[in-house]
Amino acid sequence: IIPVSASLVAASSAACTAAQMDTIGKCYADYNKAYGINDQPPLGPDYFEDFHRKRSDMMNKDSIAAKPAIAQYGAALTECLKPVADCIVDSTYEQTPLSCNKDNGDGHRFNLDRVQTAYECTEPGYGYQMRHFYCIEHFKSLDSTTSTDPNRMKLTQCGKDYNAAIDPTKNPSDDDLCKAYQAYTACYRDVFAGYCGSDEAGEFYCMLVSQEYRLWAPTCAFDCKKH
Repeated sequence: IIPVSASLVAASSAACTAAQMDTIGKCYADYNKAYGINDQPPLGPDYFEDFHRKRSDMMNKDSIAAKPAIAQYGAALTECLKPVADCIVDSTYEQTPLSCNKDNGDGHRFNLDRVQTAYECTEPGYGYQMRHFYCIEHFKSLDSTTSTDPNRMKLTQCGKDYNAAIDPTKNPSDDDLCKAYQAYTACYRDVFAGYCGSDEAGEFYCMLVSQEYRLWAPTCAFDCKKH
């Protein structure tokens, strides 16, 4: 999962009702049970424990062979949350019965994990990822500061351009931020498509990265298909 970044966080127009929170709690309780976790509340206070640790352990142990089970669990969570997804924002995860840590950004981590899981564990994202898994993982292993691969160097430069564009000292407008998000996700698209020789790989990683920006800027449009 892409690490949390420091920037804007979208606000909800309406908080989840008590009934909706109960549904969300049940969905995550079932999700944790799929990973063999039966703790209460449905989410522990630390994002990097519970299902996240179990999922990471599975990937470290079994690599691509772990993906079908992870996708099954993630698709079930996504389906369970569909009726209440419109009310979920970062702060939802700080409320009872979820009760994640309020002080370290875990609400955003859980929310980002939710939307990225929905893409990675359903089609077409799951199929794209499985077909290009080894190429994507190999690219991610390249050192961002020392690699001489042209695609890795391009992404590093895109990251520098992105950080300059969102520099808070420049007081960027919402439109400026949207354009920066669009440019950065398009760079991911082009880099992974070029490195893996497949538009699917580019679309997959562009879509994965864009999930965070969609939380911050719901009206910002992203084009992850290679032209």
